[in-house]
Amino acid sequence: MTGGVTGYIVENQGNVNVSVNVTSSENASVFVGGTNPEMAMWSVNKKPGSCVTTVAYAGRFALGSSGSLACDKLMFQDSNDTVYTYVTVLVPSDAPVAANSATITYTSTQV
Repeated sequence: MTGGVTGYIVENQGNVNVSVNVTSSENASVFVGGTNPEMAMWSVNKKPGSCVTTVAYAGRFALGSSGSLACDKLMFQDSNDTVYTYVTVLVPSDAPVAANSATITYTSTQV
């Protein structure tokens, strides 16, 4: 990314490869509202080869309770164990004025 944007850093400091899934307690319709709201995520390698298959790299995936696969196999070796994940929220002009919150959770599973 440019402009000093680094996203959330996800680093595998363990000793096994893991898949990384991201969920949100709310989807965009509940969290933001309005016409065509968006709450999405995507991932990129911070260190080359960190994520074996570029699952979420091809585009943004909607966040919600069903989750999005940020990385199917995040390596554990120090030379390739880190990815950035980015979350974007699009608030449409007709979104209601409200104080809303959503919890974003990262979960890893050994692969």
